[in-house]
Amino acid sequence: MRDVICVLMKRISIVRLFFALAVIVAVATNFLLPPLDIDLYSDFVTSTDGTAEDRAEYAKFLGRTDYSSKAWLDLESGNQMWKRKKYQAALDRWWRTSSTYKDTDASYAALSNIGEAQVKLGNRGEALGALQLLLLLPEPKFHDLGMPPQHYRHNACLRIADYYETCGEYVSAERFVFQALTQDRTCETCGVAAISTEMGLNGRLDALRQKKTEKRK
Repeated sequence: MRDVICVLMKRISIVRLFFALAVIVAVATNFLLPPLDIDLYSDFVTSTDGTAEDRAEYAKFLGRTDYSSKAWLDLESGNQMWKRKKYQAALDRWWRTSSTYKDTDASYAALSNIGEAQVKLGNRGEALGALQLLLLLPEPKFHDLGMPPQHYRHNACLRIADYYETCGEYVSAERFVFQALTQDRTCETCGVAAISTEMGLNGRLDALRQKKTEKRK
């Protein structure tokens, strides 16, 4: 009986050792690997080099209020969480930004970040929900001279189209590309860039219609 107990204790010790090693490897891997790379929308003011006074002057130039400044700071705290690989905390913070400051530009940026992050994490359904919600946002009451809301809506349409095209739902994909081409047009100020974008979207519409036709055969 004593021998049986000794054998069991040795096996339990070996299992614990392997479990401990697995935990150490997982923690070390998470620590050493860089954060998932996505294009985060960030605050122009916070990312500006210079003193606190310089940033305050820039915020004033953009037409920021204390309220909208708080919204952007809230967004930035989520960005920092993402860079520290606290992905769920970052998502929660961006959701808070979008709901608490829904009448600011930061709300658009927060939902855009959620969409990009969820795609990177493999949660395309959650990304779709965030981007569709972005398209329903009203014009921000507290708008500054930064990125116009139209830019966020245009990109959201294209990301939603990507989702539907991946799922083989070409009719829906075509609808959102068309929306990006007409209702939520690009805000490019350069005429050449705007024409290039329009040509690219028309080409994508043609490709989607071709896929739609082939699917029906």
